[in-house]
Amino acid sequence: MMRHDRTLEELWHTSPPSDRVFELSAVTDLPPVARRYGAVSSCRLLRWGDINTGEFAYHPFGGSSDLERTFEGVTIPVRHCVGWSFGTSRFETEGEFFRCALHTVEFR
Repeated sequence: MMRHDRTLEELWHTSPPSDRVFELSAVTDLPPVARRYGAVSSCRLLRWGDINTGEFAYHPFGGSSDLERTFEGVTIPVRHCVGWSFGTSRFETEGEFFRCALHTVEFR
């Protein structure tokens, strides 16, 4: 069972690889957006950083999962995008900095 009082850095460096999941505690009142059957389709939060402004502050940050596939009976999100200014008009033009897709999954 994972402790919820550790920082994200502590969680990453001390947890076994099988426990390295997206467990995130953040100062936010923005709930994740879920699809009708409960799958999370997007998540927004305020993240501390400098997004080319010259000043550090809390800025909108987040990402979405827009495709799911089923592997060995388990349905998981397989296409993701993440970046600054999520939920604003700036996300698509200058905020997105990470995009990935899972093509195969191996359960251990």
